This record gives sequence, C-alpha cells and structure tokens, in this order.
Amino acid sequence: HESHDFQAAREYSQCKTFTTDSVGKVYCKPVGYVGGTYTDPYCSLQHTPTTHPDGCACAPVSESTSMPGYVESDKLFFGRGPLQNSWNYNYKKLSDALRAEGVDICAAPDLVATNEEYAWISAFLFWTTSTGAVDTTCGQAVKCEGSFGSTLNVINGGLECPAINGHESTIW
Repeated sequence: HESHDFQAAREYSQCKTFTTDSVGKVYCKPVGYVGGTYTDPYCSLQHTPTTHPDGCACAPVSESTSMPGYVESDKLFFGRGPLQNSWNYNYKKLSDALRAEGVDICAAPDLVATNEEYAWISAFLFWTTSTGAVDTTCGQAVKCEGSFGSTLNVINGGLECPAINGHESTIW
C-alpha cells in the first residue's frame, strides 16, 4: 500500500474521490457508493471500546447533508499514511499512544493523512508493535528472515504472500 511514491495519503481502493468543503472538512465517496447509509468495511464490530482487544467506536455512516453523495472521511477507518494504517483497532492503538499529547485519533482518523508527524508515528507504531496473525512484528520478521518480504504477512496477512483469492495477478 505504500503507493504513489507516498503521495497517496489515503487508500484509493476505499474512496473513489475526495472533496473538501469551505472549512477544510474532507469527504469521501466510497467506491460503488450511491448515497444513503454507508457501512465502513474497516469497522470491526468485534473491536469496540468495550471489548478486549478494543477499537475505536464505529458504526454505519450517514450520507453528508452538506456534500450529497459523500460521507465524512473522519468517520471511516480505511488506510492512511505510509503503511496505510487501517481498521478501527489499529486507529485505537495509535490514539492510545498519542493520548498523552491530547490527540484523539479515534475522533479524527484523517489526521493520519493530513499530519506528517502522526502519519509517521502510525507507521513506526505498527512496524514495532503489531503482530497480525503471525505473532511477530515487522521489525522482528526482517531480523529473523533477513528480508522485507517477510513483513507482508504481518502487514496484510495472506493478501500478498502467498496470494489468495485471485490476488496473484496483483503481485509483481
């Protein structure tokens, strides 16, 4: 996902287009969205503020009244930043890490796309603490395997290496 020479601050596959209103609020038009209520595919209902492990609160998002055809970007937990931080539980980890600075990433996930410091903190935090389904961090995977290729299972779990469900054609 580290695409477009790091110019892709938000994941293209989630939001087809973005627009900003006169006060700077960012809106997303998800791929295939035709209006109404939108269910964020990166909202895990098994990870909520009252579960363990926890996650940022998330729910279906209503269409914007001021920007018809779009939803507020700050209500979605799609990939943002250098390592495309995604899912409400990964945003919760970042929010907890930044709590001492008074930053609530759960309330404003778009900060990962708009604030360079938070973007790189999200990447560093994920690289050093997240283990995915393989029970090792990206840093440990590189050290043990001797290559960055071993980080793919930590970052994207079977989507890339080995590819599953037809994803083989996306690998170069």
